[in-house]
Amino acid sequence: MQRHFDRDIEDIKDLLLRMGAMVEDSIAQSIRALLERDTILAEEVIAHDDEIDRMEVEIDQRTIELIAEITQKMVREALDSFVRGDAGLARSVIRQDDIADALTEDSFRALLTYMLENPRNISPAIRLTFIGKYFERMADGATNICEMVVYLVEGKMIKHATPEGR
Repeated sequence: MQRHFDRDIEDIKDLLLRMGAMVEDSIAQSIRALLERDTILAEEVIAHDDEIDRMEVEIDQRTIELIAEITQKMVREALDSFVRGDAGLARSVIRQDDIADALTEDSFRALLTYMLENPRNISPAIRLTFIGKYFERMADGATNICEMVVYLVEGKMIKHATPEGR
């Protein structure tokens, strides 16, 4: 699972780098079109923008998929920790919640930017935002189970503890 997660992260990074290079090139071409008053080049830059938008949506969708995978793993491990009475595994799941939270927040920011760029993007971006939030809430549920496992096994209440106290 970790290898798959790492590969997905690398795929997202690669896509981000390619998209960044395209954006950088578009900026350079836009400046050139402006300075040379080249309307044909300007139209090419505008037409190329759809590909950048497509890449951005793909990145957001992959991020949602990562959140889903992390959540699924967390729920499975939360249930395993409960059945086994394994506080160590429970604590491991609790730490994974920070990853799900960060991915959800990053996805929300990216989707919000995408919505602001073009009103046509609002509906699909809102759907992705909700999906990401639903998975994040499921991850929170897995975390709650694990906090109870730690309490049941160790008699230690960690629900409102700082990360260091967990």
